[in-house]
Amino acid sequence: LKDRYLLLIAAFSVVFTLVNTNAEYVKDELIAQLATEAGAAQGLSAAEINDLRTSLIGGFYTAVNIGGVILQSFAVSRIVKHLGLRRAFLVLPAIAMLDAAAIAFIPLWSVVRFTKIAENAADYSLNNTLRGMLWLPTSRRAKYLAKQAVDSFAVRLGDVSSSLFVLLLAGVMGLGVRAFGIANLGLVFVWLWLARAIGREHEARASRRAAEEAAAP
Repeated sequence: LKDRYLLLIAAFSVVFTLVNTNAEYVKDELIAQLATEAGAAQGLSAAEINDLRTSLIGGFYTAVNIGGVILQSFAVSRIVKHLGLRRAFLVLPAIAMLDAAAIAFIPLWSVVRFTKIAENAADYSLNNTLRGMLWLPTSRRAKYLAKQAVDSFAVRLGDVSSSLFVLLLAGVMGLGVRAFGIANLGLVFVWLWLARAIGREHEARASRRAAEEAAAP
């Protein structure tokens, strides 16, 4: 709480987790809807509809894992090298914005699955790498204490916040998945602001640390 840079990282962790978990809820809803509609059209039984839903989910995660491996193996290092952390840190929120827009305006699994696959694959590869790099210019104490607080409390707070979104938007207000897309669009703008602020702080800290090491005897 006393360190602005660490506080920004914590806030970013809450927001990006909230956005991603909201989109996960939408993914599950759209897949269930598609399976039910396709099953009804084909005259499938309840068990067969459930099998179809399971198959759709399996196909989604297969694509995410393949995409994540490809990005981590061939793209992440090049993105960081050519864009630098500050600009590379804006890639995932840009993808998340496309996903939120797809949910808000074209809430069909045939469309949303592509943006959601891209979001999850980039999260598991590029975002995880960049999140680790954020801690490089911090103190030993921050790495061993603050990072644990962020990776546990802040991330779980994002998940809990998403459950409250589901309770309010779907449970209390009875709104459909479009509402989650609109909410995520707003949250992504907050995420972008946080990403830009973190990028500036990271560059400043990295520069100070390099200057201190150069001046050391």
